[in-house]
Amino acid sequence: MILIVLGIIRLSTTKYTARSYIISAWVLLLLPVLIINPGFTSITFVPAMLLMAMGISTLLRSWYQLFPKNPYARIAGLLPLTILVGGMFFTGLERYVYNYTNNPTVAAYFSHDLKLLNKELVAKDRPAITLLVGEQEKPFYDIVARHNKNLTVLTPTDTSTPLTIISRDAYKMGEFGEPNKIVTDPLTNAADRFYIYKRDQK
Repeated sequence: MILIVLGIIRLSTTKYTARSYIISAWVLLLLPVLIINPGFTSITFVPAMLLMAMGISTLLRSWYQLFPKNPYARIAGLLPLTILVGGMFFTGLERYVYNYTNNPTVAAYFSHDLKLLNKELVAKDRPAITLLVGEQEKPFYDIVARHNKNLTVLTPTDTSTPLTIISRDAYKMGEFGEPNKIVTDPLTNAADRFYIYKRDQK
């Protein structure tokens, strides 16, 4: 925030430049949006970063004006600034990584279905498997079937082949009776991911 304030001071004192005109117009156009809907604070990210960059530039410029001819002082001034910018970069990166992996609204979109299916495919003495999936899932599982000769992928409209594994989306589209096994994912809200029906061995 201090760097952004320095950038605002620099912006107010610097006139007749394309950068100052663009950032000033950008901020002025965003102010009515923020007043009407304060929840849209994310739209200020780019101008805030530009102001922060101007603040860093102001620090460098001011330090170099204090020591215009002393190379040791000029280099010494870069060390704390490097630590500051580096700390901001790595803490921002760490916050992004942790937020991406642990934010509930994001974590809900992670899927472990392929890993769960592979466990069933590599099970010992597993015969050829027919996987019944929803229409939207079929293109993805068709790619999986290309790399597994024992897997056949069908949709709920294809009923000529005995079923072995049914995905959750396909299971909701029909009545298939009681399964022999339900494959669940403890990391997903909709934990039931696959329903397994064993074929009659004659």
